[in-house]
Amino acid sequence: MKRNKERKPRPLDLILTCTGRTASGFYAQFMTSAGVPCGHEKIFNPYGYENALKRRLKMSRLRADSSWEAAPWLNSELLAGAQVVHLIRHPKATIESWMKFPTERAPVYWDYAAAYCPRMDELEHPIDRYAHRYVEWNRLIERELEGRDHIRFDIAREPRELLALLVERSLLSALPPAGRLYDNRHHNRHGNVPMRFSLDLLHDAQIRADLLAISADYGYTWDEPPITITGPVIKAVVTTMDNVELLALQVPVLRSEPIDEIVIVNNGSQDGTREWLDANGEGLTVVHRENHGAGPGRNAGLDAAGEFDYVLMLDGGVLPAYESIDKMLTYLQPRVGVCGIGVEVQDLRTDLSAAWLRWTEHISRTYVNRCLSHTAYGLFRRDAWDGFRFCEEGPFGRPGWGADDNEMRYQWLAAGKVLHVVTCGCRLPYFGAKDGQPGRCVGGSVHAYRRQSGSWARLKRETGIAPWGEGSVYEQRCVWLQHHWPQFDLGEQRDHPWMTVVIQAQPTIEETAAIVQRAHVLLHRQKLAQPGSGRLPRPYSVILWLRDADETMIQWAQERHLRRHYGTTITVNGEILRKTQQNEARWAGDFRLSFADDWRADLNRRGFFYGYAESEEDVRALVHVYHRAHHRAHNDLNKRPGKRARMREISCRTS
Repeated sequence: MKRNKERKPRPLDLILTCTGRTASGFYAQFMTSAGVPCGHEKIFNPYGYENALKRRLKMSRLRADSSWEAAPWLNSELLAGAQVVHLIRHPKATIESWMKFPTERAPVYWDYAAAYCPRMDELEHPIDRYAHRYVEWNRLIERELEGRDHIRFDIAREPRELLALLVERSLLSALPPAGRLYDNRHHNRHGNVPMRFSLDLLHDAQIRADLLAISADYGYTWDEPPITITGPVIKAVVTTMDNVELLALQVPVLRSEPIDEIVIVNNGSQDGTREWLDANGEGLTVVHRENHGAGPGRNAGLDAAGEFDYVLMLDGGVLPAYESIDKMLTYLQPRVGVCGIGVEVQDLRTDLSAAWLRWTEHISRTYVNRCLSHTAYGLFRRDAWDGFRFCEEGPFGRPGWGADDNEMRYQWLAAGKVLHVVTCGCRLPYFGAKDGQPGRCVGGSVHAYRRQSGSWARLKRETGIAPWGEGSVYEQRCVWLQHHWPQFDLGEQRDHPWMTVVIQAQPTIEETAAIVQRAHVLLHRQKLAQPGSGRLPRPYSVILWLRDADETMIQWAQERHLRRHYGTTITVNGEILRKTQQNEARWAGDFRLSFADDWRADLNRRGFFYGYAESEEDVRALVHVYHRAHHRAHNDLNKRPGKRARMREISCRTS
C-alpha cells in the first residue's frame, strides 16, 4: 500500500498577539473578512504546543492566528517568516475587562499565564495580579520580538488602519471594501457590571511604578486625581436585641477592623445589653430605643452613623469574621455598579467551632440575590442608602421577625441596584463526608457564625406565637410584600397570566368573608399545567373594594387582610385569635384593600385577567369564564412565544 507523503508544516503569514482581553477574537473575524483566514486561539492555546503546533500547521488552512497565548512562542523557527502584530490596549480598560471576567474561573488559562509571570500566584490581591500580568505579558512579547520587525497596534485606532499597514508589508494586495469587513465591536464581551480600576486600588508600590512606566512607553496617560493617603470612611451599624453574649464577641472583632465609627442600636433589649454597653461602650456610638422591629432599628443606626463612604451592616445574631472588611472592600471598590457585598449566613445550626473566625480567602464566588438585602452581614456603598431606608409601614413598624430584608431588596431592585452575595456552604451538606467525619465546606469565601437570635424566644414568650409561624407578624409581613411588591414577591401569584377578582364589600362581614373565602377556594384549584410547576396554583389576587363600606367593615378588613388564606391563627391588637366554629363565618383569606371610586383603579397592570363580583355566584361564574379564557390565552402565547397577552376584563355575566 502506498504511503502518503508526510506533509510539511504550513507557515503562517500573520500572528496577532496581546495580553488577553484585547480584541483578539474581534481581529480574528476581522482579518478573515479581509481575506486572510485567521483563527482565534486555533493554533496557539494552553493545551500543548510543540507537537500540536506542527500538527495544526500541517492540517490547517489558516494563514493567521490571533491569540494572546502565542506570545511565548514568537521565536519558534516555524514562525520565523510570519508578520507579527502586537495588539495593545490601555491598561485601565484591559484590567477592568479581566475584573469582569476573571481568568481564575478558567484555571487552565490562569495557569498558562502564571507559568510566564511567576509573581502572579504570590500576590495577595487580585487587582495586583491583573496589573502585574499586564506588565509582564507585554514585556514578554517585547522580549520575544526584540530585533524583529513587527507592528504595534493600539486597538483604539480604526481597524482599517491595521489593514493599511499590512498592505505596506505586502501581506495584503489592496484594501478590501469596507462593506464586507467584520464590524461587530461587541464581539466576546463579558460581564454586565461596570468595573472601575484606578491606580489607588493597587497595593504593591512596585507594580504601580511598573504599570506607569509601561503606560508611558505606549503613550497612555492616566486621567485621574492624585493618589490620596486617606482611605474611605467606613462605619458599622449593629442592631441587637437580647444578644448581649454575642455582642461581647462582636465588638472586639469590629474594633480590630479599619472602621471609623461603630454604632450599636439596642433595640429594646431586656437581657443586660444596656448595662454591658454602659460598662464597655467607650468609643462606641450607642442608640437605646424601644423595639419597633429590626428595620426601624437599622434605620436609627444609619441615621446615627451620618456621613460615610461604606457601612457594615450587622445583626445581633451574627459574628463577623476577622479581616472581613479588607476582603469586602477590595471586592466592592472596583465594581462601581454593585451597591453592596453581602455574606450568606442562612444556617442557624452553625456552632462557633465550625465557623470561620478569620477570613483568609479572597472573595471569588458570588451570586446576585434578588430576594434578600443581606443586611444581616454585609458591606454597602453610601449610595445604597441615599434616599433608601427600611420600611416602617404597617407590620414593619411593630416588633417581629423577618421580611425586612426582603422589602429592602425589592426597593433596590426597583431602583436597578445590583447586590452581590458571597457564597457559603452553610446550608448544604458537607462535601466528602465519610464515617461520620465532615468533609470540606462546599461554599466559598466565608462560613459565618450565626445563632438563633435571643429575641426569638422573647417574641414567642410575649406573643404566644413562633416568630415565623402562622398568625405571626412575619406572616403579615410576607402577605404585605405580596400585596405591595407582587412583581418580586409573588406568593400564590406565580408566573403569568394571573386572575384578579375585585369583590364589592357586602352589607355584613359574614357575607363579605364568605365571598372572599369562596374566591380563594375556587382560584386555588386552578393549577399551572407547565412541566415542573408542581401543580402550583395559577396566579391570582383578591381585592376587597371598600368604597361605601361602614367603619365596622373597614376595621374588620384592616385587621384581617394580612393573612395567608389557609391560616387558622391571627393576632388582632396583640390578642391571638384562632379559627373556631363560632368565628369561622368571619374568617377570610388574604386580600388587598381598595378605597378608590373606580373598582378598576387598584388593579395590578401586570396582570392578564380581571373581573368584578358581588356574590358567590358571581365568583363561580368569573372562575368558569377565566378557566376557558386562560387556556385560550395560554395556547395563543405558545403559538407566538415572547408576545405578552393583553390585560382583559372578563364578566361573570358572560356565558
